[in-house]
Amino acid sequence: MGEHVSKGRLDSIQVLRGVAAMLVVLFHFRHYLNDVYPLKDLGDRLFLFGEAGVDIFFVISGFIIVYSSRNREKNTFSEFAIKRFFRLYPLYFVVLSAYLLSYHDEAFNYIDVIKSYLLIPIDYNGKAPWFGLSTIYSAWTLTYESYFYFVFALSILLSHKYRVAICSAVIIVVMYVVQENLYGEFSLVAVTGKNEFSGLIYNFMFVSSPLILDFVMGMVVAYIYVFYEKHVKANEVITFLSLIVLTVSVIFMVSHATASIGPLFWGWCSVGIVISILIISKNLNINYPKFLIYLGEMSYSIYINHVVVKKVSLSYIGPLGLFKSGDGAVILFCLVVATLCMSYGTYNFIEKPSIKLGHRLAEHIRKNCLRREKEESIA
Repeated sequence: MGEHVSKGRLDSIQVLRGVAAMLVVLFHFRHYLNDVYPLKDLGDRLFLFGEAGVDIFFVISGFIIVYSSRNREKNTFSEFAIKRFFRLYPLYFVVLSAYLLSYHDEAFNYIDVIKSYLLIPIDYNGKAPWFGLSTIYSAWTLTYESYFYFVFALSILLSHKYRVAICSAVIIVVMYVVQENLYGEFSLVAVTGKNEFSGLIYNFMFVSSPLILDFVMGMVVAYIYVFYEKHVKANEVITFLSLIVLTVSVIFMVSHATASIGPLFWGWCSVGIVISILIISKNLNINYPKFLIYLGEMSYSIYINHVVVKKVSLSYIGPLGLFKSGDGAVILFCLVVATLCMSYGTYNFIEKPSIKLGHRLAEHIRKNCLRREKEESIA
């Protein structure tokens, strides 16, 4: 989830990714602050909205995919698919495997494990949009990411010029048709109750979730920003209006007014935050601290690793008595630091090399295609 967007890297997007990752981390670690201090629900009050980081991630993903695929020559179907695969899967495969091996005595359901490796939700009858989560429970979102990449890759195959329109249409039509057939009605509310379906095909019912619309909204943000870059001259009025949009979006996100995942709630707040940050950063030429930018580059590692750090720490370090101080803030701080340390390692030794490998393979394919085209033209 963290990468260079283009030749002129958008540091604001990297910083937002880092913020989104840390929001999710604090959301999952928040209970260490509950029932410890006089304010019993301190963790919930501070970080319950942290799950909104998922919406921010999805909107950013939609933006990035469009913004970084503008070069038609370097974004053919095969090149895009290869780069996305090596961007997403190797780190996840290694971390999931290490996680399972560290609990060799624990009885994992082998079907759940297979589903997790294949990025298929564990329980299609579970509450949407989580559908039973995944073995590494934060990885449930990778199912949606991979589905979006798949549809976008097919859209590029059909037409690079109209890739966004095709991708958006497919996502919306599939979502509508599946909802109508399964539930007899269409809804934009992402969170729904449990189901009582039976059959292999229902493993893919996540395609009916309105949460996927976050990607579509992110793609729209990309079009708006590209238009702004080309045709709009920065001025104080636009900056001021963007600050208002940012303020309103943040207020609604942290309040109980939009306390739910999906486009109708945290989704539109995420759109407001992403587009306003992009415009403000460009207009004011903001130089972000390198640490925050690097945090964004590590965001995918942070997102995947924090659940593993939490589980392993409690199982292997907890029995040593290191977490018995009763100070929730200290435990939370230690887990965050441990997550960042582990993520630094996985980012530099797994994530970055796999991304580079994907880009080299994509470049190799592109050169071979160009050579064949040249040979055919000569013949």
